[in-house]
Amino acid sequence: MCLNIANMRTKHARQTLEALRERFGDKLFRTVIRQSIAYAESAERAIPILAYRPDRGQDYLSLASEILRRLGKQDLLEPLDTLSAEVVPAGAYLRA
Repeated sequence: MCLNIANMRTKHARQTLEALRERFGDKLFRTVIRQSIAYAESAERAIPILAYRPDRGQDYLSLASEILRRLGKQDLLEPLDTLSAEVVPAGAYLRA
């Protein structure tokens, strides 16, 4: 389970995340897919989010990493880390 399209600046989103953590514990992924108009804009333009707004695509790369770890697919983590470094330069997510 993953909190999706969340505006973590709001009290409601933070309370929802806490309630989900209490209810589902380790079944809830740590990654939160943040709310952003960039997802709709990239879909409208038919441009992958990693090309359109790499800082927002980082949420999905982080979730993919968590999924691979849970599935025990450590062999796929290195290519994912390489992709992350290529499309989301260090610190790019901080401007979000």
